[in-house]
Amino acid sequence: NIQVTPKSRFVDVSWEAVEGATAYELQYRKAGIESWSNGGVATELTTKIGILDPVTDYEIRVTAKNIAGIGPWSNVITTTTTAQISYNVSNCQQLQDINNDLEGKYTQTADIDCSSVPNFSVIGGASNVFVGSYDGKGFSISNVTISTDVEANDTSLRAVGLFGIVLNGDLQNITLKNSTVL
Repeated sequence: NIQVTPKSRFVDVSWEAVEGATAYELQYRKAGIESWSNGGVATELTTKIGILDPVTDYEIRVTAKNIAGIGPWSNVITTTTTAQISYNVSNCQQLQDINNDLEGKYTQTADIDCSSVPNFSVIGGASNVFVGSYDGKGFSISNVTISTDVEANDTSLRAVGLFGIVLNGDLQNITLKNSTVL
């Protein structure tokens, strides 16, 4: 029994436990494509598959694994990823709110002054990467003090900068003025 929750660039997948299983392997593909892509191996009963194309049909299947081998594949579940939501960004709070939808499509519509925000949080961090798009349209972002992504225990994964960790995202025409990274 598989449940899926589609988003624009990811699908959250969960399933019921199989007795004796020590891990679960997932595969996915675009509907109508013959070959399967590796969706990863999970030891929990939930995982995320991505980076996917928005508004696209995908098929997903799961199998249980243990020391004896791999079990049969589940029935194939079909789901459709959602459309990317478009947002206009004209102030520092809206810029910070990008962390609420890291899959969105953002367009800056004015110069932004962040002097009133003492510790701006990095957009996209170690546990939630930015996969959306941001077009600054040549407007500036000024007086921003950016806090590093302190959630990452591995310092090689620490996010530094306005956009910390970007995976298959699109960043364009961004201008930072008089800004500091802590």
